[in-house]
Amino acid sequence: MTIIIAECAQGYYRQTIEESIDLAKMLVRVSKASGADAVKFQLVFANELSTSDYEYHDLFLKLELGEKGWRSVCNLANELDIEIIFDIFGIQSLNIAESLGIKTVKIHPTDFRNKVLLDAVSKSSKINHVLAGCGGSMPKEIIETLRIFKDKKSLTLLHGFQGYPTPVNENCLNRIETYRKLAESINLKDFKLGFADHADPLSLDSNHLAIMAIGKGVTILEKHITLSKCLNLEDSESALSPDEFKIFVNNIRKLDIYNGLKEFTETNFCLPQKEIKYRNSCIRHVVAADNLKAGQIIKEEDICMKRSSSSRPITDKDYVIGKKLLRDISNNQYLSFSDF
Repeated sequence: MTIIIAECAQGYYRQTIEESIDLAKMLVRVSKASGADAVKFQLVFANELSTSDYEYHDLFLKLELGEKGWRSVCNLANELDIEIIFDIFGIQSLNIAESLGIKTVKIHPTDFRNKVLLDAVSKSSKINHVLAGCGGSMPKEIIETLRIFKDKKSLTLLHGFQGYPTPVNENCLNRIETYRKLAESINLKDFKLGFADHADPLSLDSNHLAIMAIGKGVTILEKHITLSKCLNLEDSESALSPDEFKIFVNNIRKLDIYNGLKEFTETNFCLPQKEIKYRNSCIRHVVAADNLKAGQIIKEEDICMKRSSSSRPITDKDYVIGKKLLRDISNNQYLSFSDF
């Protein structure tokens, strides 16, 4: 089944911590109601992410909810039975994530050269799944990052970047297969492919891109959600409203239905009931190609394959070839198991 992550990013930002916590909780609620499997936020601590002269440093300070604030949000997620995931940007946010019982974290592509953070995550006994955001990273950086986590964590190579929204021609979905090849080049075994979808929410591409990505082998989707577009909240440029997100989720769930269960699709697959009925109504039966006599040893030229009215037909000609008939069979009559 495709895993759908409702990406809230920095969309919980309000003027006060209390308002931000309330908004974060509301985003958890609408993510659950929309059918998402997980909800994700950026766990920001300004001084581990930027210097004080950086243009967004003041915003980062206001995004800090502290362990107590995030614990309140996590408690709600646990009550609603929706997984919560954090983007982490340093040791401080990693430690908070661990203390909150988080199992999956996302590493931002700009941290693919942050070896201190990568090593700390790889050694964490509490984090077992890493979303490696590959957008904006070069092949060498991706390979070096994957090597750090190899055999230590379950990995998802997450394609896509935030272009506010991302132009259609810059999504480069064929790169998903390149990520697979990069992972296989270092014999990485435990990995999945994902897509961080940042399509224009007002265009049809808001659904089409994700569907196409699934066709490329993606099993994890990240899609932005916002409480309301008219509020112009942080990170809302490529976000869907809750009602739109629910439609998006339903469309993706239909794909899972269309693709079928593993028991019907893997190498030694079985057939679902309707397909069995279809097969039984159409399959050809072993029929006499001429008048056949009792005692005759059946040869291939004595039989042919046609649909017939038999309720218990022989459908495999190899079953009858070389066997002796017990009674006469007229031309164009179906053969039965009791005839041998």
